[in-house]
Amino acid sequence: MESKIQQVLQTPTFKKAVKKLKPNQKADLGKAVKELINEPEPSDWCLR
Repeated sequence: MESKIQQVLQTPTFKKAVKKLKPNQKADLGKAVKELINEPEPSDWCLR
C-alpha cells in the first residue's frame, strides 16, 4: 500500500530559517520538498 502525503507542516523555527535563505536556495528547497511529497518512501533521495 502506497502512502500519500496530504499535508506538509512547517514549524515556526523552520519557517524563520526559510526566510533567511537566498532565492536559489529556496528554489532548491522547494524542489526537494516536492520530491519528498511525490516519493515519500525512503529511496535514493535519502542518500544525497
